[in-house]
Amino acid sequence: MLFIDRSRKGTVAGKVGLVTGGSSGIGLATADKFAEAGATTIICGRDQDKLDAACAAHEARFILPA
Repeated sequence: MLFIDRSRKGTVAGKVGLVTGGSSGIGLATADKFAEAGATTIICGRDQDKLDAACAAHEARFILPA
C-alpha cells in the first residue's frame, strides 16, 4: 500500500510561518498545523485577548509579535 505523507513536516519544519487571523477559526487551525509540523509559528489578529488565549491553549507553541 502506498503511504502519502500529508503532515507538511518536509515543507515547513525549521521554517517560520506567519498566520494572520490566527486567534480563531481557520487561522488558528492553520497555525496549529504549522506548529505541529515543526515550524516556528507567529500569529496575529485584531483581538489581543483572543490571541493570548490561543497561545495559552496551545502550550505557547505560537509567538505573538511585539
